[in-house]
Amino acid sequence: MFYLILFLINSNPKPIEIPKKDEESKPILLSVDHLEQKYAIYYLDSENKSEIRIFNKENEKVFTFKPKGNVIRPLDIEIYQNKLWVSSWPQGFYEIDTKSKKIQKKISGNESIFRFMPIISGYWQSPNIFIGLSRYSQEPNGIPSPHYLEIDMEKFVVEDESVIKINNNPNNGTKIEGINLYEIYGENGFSCVNVYEYGWASLCFFDTVFFYRFENNRYIVKGDKKMPDAIKNYLQFENGKYWAVSEEGNEMWSGWTGFETDPNTLTIKDLSSQFNTTCKNGKFLDISFSTYLWVLTSCEEKNWIFPIKIY
Repeated sequence: MFYLILFLINSNPKPIEIPKKDEESKPILLSVDHLEQKYAIYYLDSENKSEIRIFNKENEKVFTFKPKGNVIRPLDIEIYQNKLWVSSWPQGFYEIDTKSKKIQKKISGNESIFRFMPIISGYWQSPNIFIGLSRYSQEPNGIPSPHYLEIDMEKFVVEDESVIKINNNPNNGTKIEGINLYEIYGENGFSCVNVYEYGWASLCFFDTVFFYRFENNRYIVKGDKKMPDAIKNYLQFENGKYWAVSEEGNEMWSGWTGFETDPNTLTIKDLSSQFNTTCKNGKFLDISFSTYLWVLTSCEEKNWIFPIKIY
């Protein structure tokens, strides 16, 4: 078994052609479990209804989940072994056992606390831990500002849904377990967040990535890095390697933090040529890390998931 696992990890995977759901639905988000050889796609239709499908290595559908309600912002999905985590706004946060096909935990986006702090963006950092950005005001009639948000699905408890108390602030009402909310000191229009090391967070603001450090119960900017254009996805590793997806989805950039050099640019044409596939009018949609960096793309004829070796 040990050698089989090593073979699965080290063998070079091929691009995956995504099964089309229907003409009204488009793929939005991706999660890959390389060891289990499964992947999940978050589809969104023309009426803003969502559906998540999990496929095996033969591209056979093995699980489907349809969260109730309309979607304003798809956030993230994550699969690991027999679990699926889903987050979208305002549908909420789900933990699902895909083997028993039961919802293990749900936090509704209609919870009263989220009316005080709508979610801007975020992702599943690890099973049950959602990292995100929200808009929140410490004052009852104050102007909402960006806050760093952590939700622990296992610990989430609200004593009284009619009021809110964040980080044990006695002025805000009752106690809520499983949520940490910290002010981000700086810009007001962040579009994505990534935590690459404890106490450090990367925040996207148009074409700039700001590096923040947690100090004195809030996040303080410590540096920044300019990108060629606006960013919608950013992923950084502890060794300083980063990947970013442009807002328009036309390019991806990679490089190393700490070096004043231009990032490497990757296009759909580059990837499709490398894997001998065709992707006309292609767009980068989402990225997922599982041994490889997996890149979700939309193309005129077919949609593909491309693997990129990063180590």
